[in-house]
Amino acid sequence: MAEVQPEFKTPIWDYLAGLVVKERVNDGRAMMARYGQALALAQSRSGGPGNYHGVGAVESDFGRSFGTRPWCNRSPP
Repeated sequence: MAEVQPEFKTPIWDYLAGLVVKERVNDGRAMMARYGQALALAQSRSGGPGNYHGVGAVESDFGRSFGTRPWCNRSPP
């Protein structure tokens, strides 16, 4: 699957430039306004960087789309 993923085929700056569009930035700002306090709390508890919310924009359109392929096809032990 990695061979067809755009992030593995496209030069990184071209890939990122295609991801940063006005609608996504506006959606991100709205999500930060709505969930910023919870995200800040999660960041302070985890000790990690506070900018992982951007991944949600790319991977699931801020939770609006999860695709049709199962992300895990294993049964729990």
